[in-house]
Order: sequence, then structure tokens, then C-alpha cells
Amino acid sequence: MDNLEKVLQEIGQLLLPGGVFILEFANKLHAKSAIKNVAKLNFGYFKIDPISRASKDVTFLNFHPDFVEKALKNSGFKIKEKLSVSNFRNDAVKRTLSKGSLLVLENLLQKPFGLVNFGPSIFMKAVKA
Repeated sequence: MDNLEKVLQEIGQLLLPGGVFILEFANKLHAKSAIKNVAKLNFGYFKIDPISRASKDVTFLNFHPDFVEKALKNSGFKIKEKLSVSNFRNDAVKRTLSKGSLLVLENLLQKPFGLVNFGPSIFMKAVKA
């Protein structure tokens, strides 16, 4: 998605008012990435602009959640819910906790972690205005 707002506007044209759109995107501000960039004193990383992780064959962008929220609002959507997912994609955590415990924690923390953009992947539920 090189032009997120254009894509969202086209999706908005397909939906009736009140129609629901669910968007998943790679979160450039996830906790692990934020810690790495603070440690490197790379504060430019926190700018709202998307970061390309593209190869010659695939376009892949990591988005700042504020960038996505703004694009959704500018495209006629109202955000109803935000979830942070894949919050425990860490080998040390996976070795320490059982699969069942990880699933319970993931389920319990998706909404609160969504408030702080914790995980590497964010889901937004938006409604066409």
C-alpha cells in the first residue's frame, strides 16, 4: 500500500454508511522496535511517516498508528476499536510461559495494549460515517 489514504477512500466508496471495515497493519512503534531505536538514540524513527521494508518483489510498510488513524478519519471512517496483537512474539517469553498462558494473556491484553501501540501488529475496527 504505497498510498494508504487513496486505498481507504476507495474502500469507503464500496461501503454504505455504517459499514464496518477491519484493517490490520504492521506497527512501526511496537515495544521491541521502540526500545531498540531509543537505545540507538534514533529518535527520527518515531516520526509519523511509514517505514518501507520492501524488497524488489514486495512492498511492505510499517505504519505509525497515528498515520493510519489520520488516514482512516480523512477517508470518512470513525475508529471504533483498536487491538494490539502478536504481543508475545518473543522467544524468551515463549520458553517461559505455556501456550495456554500465552493465549490467555494475549486475549486479556489486546485492548489495553492497543491503547499504547504495544505489539507488532495492530487491528483497527472502523465504521464508514
